[in-house]
Amino acid sequence: MVIIGTGGFAKELLWLARECRAHDEAIPEVIGFLASKTEATTFQGLPVLGNDDWAYHQLDREVFFTLGMGNAQLRRTLAKRYEQWGFKPVSLIHPSAHYSKAVKIGAGSLLCSGVKLTVDIDLGRHCLLNLQATVGHDVKLFDYTVIHPGAHISGACQVGEASEIGTGAVLLPERKVGKNCRVGAGAVVVHDVPDGFTVIGNPARPS
Repeated sequence: MVIIGTGGFAKELLWLARECRAHDEAIPEVIGFLASKTEATTFQGLPVLGNDDWAYHQLDREVFFTLGMGNAQLRRTLAKRYEQWGFKPVSLIHPSAHYSKAVKIGAGSLLCSGVKLTVDIDLGRHCLLNLQATVGHDVKLFDYTVIHPGAHISGACQVGEASEIGTGAVLLPERKVGKNCRVGAGAVVVHDVPDGFTVIGNPARPS
């Protein structure tokens, strides 16, 4: 597989991929990185293979991809681009992630170390659940959702497409966050959040 991106989360994603492969050799090996804006030829000891144009023209379509950035809307853009070009995403679930059999995990989604999910949870495509995030029963996370480290999603919540829940934020039960939203770090969501809003604070209010 290749990791798209050469930022901080790409470093963590390489570690995640290697941890997964150490427990399951069926997980593809990372062969390098793709980056649109870098002059570096190596990153984390692996080659920077090229940019998007290079991938489109030269990368074998048998090579899987994974997204090495935490920005939900950028993840959506790149996932759609690479899938339209015929590349296939890989899902990665850290061995320490704890979840029931009643959890649906969409293609390309990432579950990092310490993530916990309970029951009857539906994760869309290319979701990112970062370190120590928790998700309660009957939650729906739509495609490209990003749950940052230590955030807690209570039971029966919904988070819309390409929305981000900030580090340490909390969604109280049955709250709905629309698409293209941002919930700030440490915010406590006590009311539904409409599409496109950014909310911060406790209780969370539009910024």
